[in-house]
Parts: sequence; structure tokens; C-alpha cells
Amino acid sequence: MNPEALSDILNLLICLLPFCFLAVAGLAMLALMVWILRRMHRPKSDAELAREAQQMHAKVEGLMKNLRPWSPDALSDLSTDWNATWSKFTRLNVKGTILSLSEPKGGHWVAFNLNTRAAGHLNGRLLARTTAQTFFYNINPKEGVTIQINDAPWGSVQPDGTLLDAAGQAIGSTVRPAGTPIGFKQKVGVNYIHDNREREYSVILRGQVIAHLTNPRVTPLAISLKKRQFPPALTLNNTPSEEEATWLLALAILQVAGYSTQAKIFTN
Repeated sequence: MNPEALSDILNLLICLLPFCFLAVAGLAMLALMVWILRRMHRPKSDAELAREAQQMHAKVEGLMKNLRPWSPDALSDLSTDWNATWSKFTRLNVKGTILSLSEPKGGHWVAFNLNTRAAGHLNGRLLARTTAQTFFYNINPKEGVTIQINDAPWGSVQPDGTLLDAAGQAIGSTVRPAGTPIGFKQKVGVNYIHDNREREYSVILRGQVIAHLTNPRVTPLAISLKKRQFPPALTLNNTPSEEEATWLLALAILQVAGYSTQAKIFTN
């Protein structure tokens, strides 16, 4: 081959080399994204679920030393405030505690671990413990939330808010406010980010409104010089029965450790 032609070919290959690297890198990134999406949406095996549950129990067990002994008065002292650490990639994994309303710097009431897909809707599992009870939730936005207490079936919350007992019978309802935490509100002609959702929603059990759960405001990327005041997790209408108190605690934990925690993390 003509040496000059060979030199031209080599120069052309050298010029194309960066584009080849870019093409390979692009294909590698595409393959990684496909792998992540498939991993996020594939169902877990029984072995993976069992291993995940073990890990969740270990994480919550490590927080139990921070809890104060549970008492009947604790229900009305449960705060919407929480302390937690988390990791977020293909899944959101949150480990933390729910604080006392009256003594936020003292012992806490609930330890929890949330393990959910890193997506807009809560979709995963939540383990929570007081010193008296253990709550385990399977959460699916299309199928609802099933609840176990002390390893026994307790009931479920259907996607429309209907409450079912362990036998699958409808016994009440609780409908969470619709919408997303990020909305817009106009003030003095300027639009700013604002959580426009309702701040509370009722719990109806066996035909009676027994309490209102708090749906705390989420303030995205907020920096405030004022100390924030956190409302109670729920407001009781009357002294609850044992069944009512158990349902209310299960629902309050689901709201604070589940929905509120995820919304706060994903908007900040």
C-alpha cells in the first residue's frame, strides 16, 4: 500500500478514536440505565424478601435503646417530627425514630426502617416498633397497604382508603389528601412553591369519626431562621378503645414514617 495512503488511514482512525470512545461510553450508560430500571421493577424472590426483612429488623433493633416505654398517653404525644438517616439510589432506605411532641429532645416513641423504591409513590416495606408492639407494612400503590402487628395479620388500607380487618371485612375508611407536595401559590404577584394539600384527614371506624391524622406541610428546599413547630401526628375525638388505639397508631406510623418521610426526602 502507498505509504501516504496508509498514513491518511491512520490519521483518520486517530481522529475517529474519541468518537468511538464516546459511542462505547454512551452504550455503557444506556446498558446501566436499562439494568437499573429492570432491577427497580423486577419482583423480589422469597429469599431476597426474607433477607431484607432480617436487615430491617436489625436496623430497628439498633434504635430501640432510644425509645421511651410506651403508654396509653403516648398516642396523643406522637409528633410528626422524626430523626433519620437515609440512602437513596435505586431504592430509598430510611432508618429513624418518631419524636415525642412534649419532649422532642428526650426519648422517642417509635423506631422505624422504610425500604421503598426510589420513585414518586411509596412502594415497598416499612417496619416500626414501639416498646410494646411491632408493626410491619407491605405497601403497594395499586393494591394498598397490608398491616401485621406482632407477626399477626391486622388488616389493610385499600387504595381508595377503605379499612379492612384481618378477615377482609370493611370496618371504616381514611382517605389521604390527593396531590403532590409541590404546588404553586401566588403572593404579591409572585409564584412560589407551596404545599397546597389538606393538612389533615379523618379516620372513620365502625361508623364513627374517631380521630384526624395530620398531613404535615412539606416545604421544599426551605431554610428558616425560625424554629419550626411540629403538629401532633393525630388529634383524638374521644378516648379510643384498644382496637381504635391500635388502628390509629398503625395509621399514624404509616403517615409519619412512610408518606411524610418519603415526601420530605424527595423534595429536599
